[in-house]
Amino acid sequence: MPLIHIDHENLIKYHGIALEHDHILFFMEYCSYGTIAQLLLGTLLSSSSSSQIDHHRPSISHIDMRRTSITSVSSIIDTSFIDKDIVQTSIGFVFFKESLVQRYLRQLLSALSRLHEKEIIHRDIRNVNIFLKDLTKQSIKLGDINFVYDFKFMKKQPSLLDMEAIVHKRESIVCYAPEMITQNETTMKSDIWSLGCTIIHMLTGRIPWSNPTTVSSVYYFKVLNWIADGVHPSIPTDLNLSNECIHFLEQCFQHDPNRRPSSQELLEHPFVKE
Repeated sequence: MPLIHIDHENLIKYHGIALEHDHILFFMEYCSYGTIAQLLLGTLLSSSSSSQIDHHRPSISHIDMRRTSITSVSSIIDTSFIDKDIVQTSIGFVFFKESLVQRYLRQLLSALSRLHEKEIIHRDIRNVNIFLKDLTKQSIKLGDINFVYDFKFMKKQPSLLDMEAIVHKRESIVCYAPEMITQNETTMKSDIWSLGCTIIHMLTGRIPWSNPTTVSSVYYFKVLNWIADGVHPSIPTDLNLSNECIHFLEQCFQHDPNRRPSSQELLEHPFVKE
């Protein structure tokens, strides 16, 4: 398993793999603070002390973290020192200021560059797979690499089973690159498109293409077709984003994957470079 041999400060460490009752188990580094997706939900914003967390807990699979209720996590995490970079609206959802997005993005690209250097494609970059490692240092780790990818049910008239799969995968689908849908093909440049979607989520507090009024398979099938046609999530015009930020997103959302910059090239982009 090649990931076991990759050591990077912004990648979740993989310790091993096992097979139990026809289930594959991955043993991974434990991140006690939750994910960026949880932070964007506003569930981790709390003035409570984080002293209850055992930072020396042995490394275990972060799957356990997902089984922990969000409420219980929020009660032990103190994020008051990064609230200056986080905006919480009157209706409860959260989005990040550009300065915080930049800090997270540098780390994400560093991790992604290491994976791509080893010819490993992540395939599922989104905020639920970005873990908060150290809140005081605003450090993050990219995890949950998707080892198996299959999206062969993109047809003009999908079956009922296909439509159920679309609903099940909807949170990943909204970050898919066009070629993942039209050609059932994933490359390192597909990760770049997904990275752009992830940044849009950070900047707006909304998952791209999400529709709070429906989880209809018909709606998400429409989303698939929009993406296949090269339509990308809207770059917000009401947040006074810098020109560098807008240009970065435009580069991520190039319809032709060959025109998208590599992760290494994006590390040199003015929006990212310190």
